[in-house]
Amino acid sequence: MKYFAVIAIILSAQFAYGQQENEALEGQYPLNERYQLLKTKSQNYKQYKVIRENVLDGFWKIVRDSVAAKEAAIRARDENINKLNLDLSSTRTALKEKEESMAAFVYDSTHINVLGIDFSKGVFISIVAIIVGVLILGVMLMTGRLRMVHSSMKERADAFNSLNTEFEEYKRKAMEKQTKLSRELQNERNKLSESRGI
Repeated sequence: MKYFAVIAIILSAQFAYGQQENEALEGQYPLNERYQLLKTKSQNYKQYKVIRENVLDGFWKIVRDSVAAKEAAIRARDENINKLNLDLSSTRTALKEKEESMAAFVYDSTHINVLGIDFSKGVFISIVAIIVGVLILGVMLMTGRLRMVHSSMKERADAFNSLNTEFEEYKRKAMEKQTKLSRELQNERNKLSESRGI
């Protein structure tokens, strides 16, 4: 019976240790805690730890499952990163196209094309204002010049008319004088011929 008691104690101790080792396989512990539980709850043989093979296999399965889950999470994260990179790339492309479109729109709104030459609107307005100013100044100069020519022509016409009137008046007076002198001459001739004929 003594042997039976020793065997029962050894079996109960082993059963208790087996339960303690199984604790590392049960529950929701991180791998480090499971490893520490497995190490602390397992039996010692001299300086070695004795771990039952089924417990070690269970721990290894948990490790593989954890590693597989981590790898799946890494793959999912990598796929998500790749998807986000593709989205970022397409967004950058769309943004670049919009920036180019906006740059073209801004350029078109600030520039004008005249005779195949691009001008900024400010420069174009300045050039047009200068041209219009020069044209207005030219028209004003031409108008002033025409007025001067017109007044000069009017003065000449008035002087010509005045001279013409004076000349006509002189001619008329000269004609009258000549007619008067002719009559007087005729009268003197007539008188002379009468005085000779008497």
